[in-house]
Amino acid sequence: MTDELSIGGQGGSFAELISSFSKLTQIESRISTAIERSKVPRVETRKYLKGMDVKEISNTPLAQFITNLFNEIGLGKLTLTDASHLQYIYQVKNCPICKLFSDIKGKHVCNPTVDALNRFFTNDLELITDIEETKCINAGDKLCEFKVTMQPLPVYQIAFDDTDNEIIKILDGDDKKNKPEELAKQLKMDVEDVKYRFKCLIQFQIIDKNQQLTPAGETYKNFVTKYPPKDQERFFEPPWKSMYEITSAIAAAQSFAEAFIELQENEEMPWEMDDAEIIDIREKAKEKKGFAELLKESVSDDSKDKKKKEKN
Repeated sequence: MTDELSIGGQGGSFAELISSFSKLTQIESRISTAIERSKVPRVETRKYLKGMDVKEISNTPLAQFITNLFNEIGLGKLTLTDASHLQYIYQVKNCPICKLFSDIKGKHVCNPTVDALNRFFTNDLELITDIEETKCINAGDKLCEFKVTMQPLPVYQIAFDDTDNEIIKILDGDDKKNKPEELAKQLKMDVEDVKYRFKCLIQFQIIDKNQQLTPAGETYKNFVTKYPPKDQERFFEPPWKSMYEITSAIAAAQSFAEAFIELQENEEMPWEMDDAEIIDIREKAKEKKGFAELLKESVSDDSKDKKKKEKN
């Protein structure tokens, strides 16, 4: 990437060139470190994928995590501006990468952001994607824009839980059997829950508005019947290992990624909590300005307790 694009201003000093190169190297290092340790539980990815519109998706903990993580890495504030069942559009204003390549005009230069998005979606969300920079400040646009296109099958495998898959396997050409009320009785579920799941299946084009399987739905039904999903829900190391259990308490976090990057240098990041500690964390969250401060304090306290036990 650095061979294809000149870094910094061509008329700048050697010191400015070295400074720009250093910043780019730091960003690339942060990308590698952050992506390696940002595994996200499927339950959180599922909330993100099932969002009905940009507003709903943006209110999920994962959406906030993505925005804060990319900002802390040094790629700018990544904002979701458009969404469909298999495609997301993100934008960055005042892009830091464009400033590093300030003398490159008429070209898209945000390769680090494209690479980070691809690696995050593939490695941490388990989604196969194609990432394209569709707008770039250095190409004459007002902002930088990135289109994330996802392959259907991995999306379906994560977006649909066991209950969704059971509904899909039951659906057939019988209009009466396909009604939410009938399925609710058969599966012993609340009717409103079934209706919500139908709404999601329509959004993903698995069924049509008449609750009939689409061609894509038929294909997925055959797949999930032949290859039932195994071990869908898994726990990951911090920051998600325990924190995802209390996402409602930290939904307004402003610097999750800041805490994460600060903690990533530790060889060991202890995070064992019982119910009483979770309640205490919720109370502390109300007093702290950002989740970074909360997370840092909690891990620090846990480390102190561990050292005391070792001394005793």
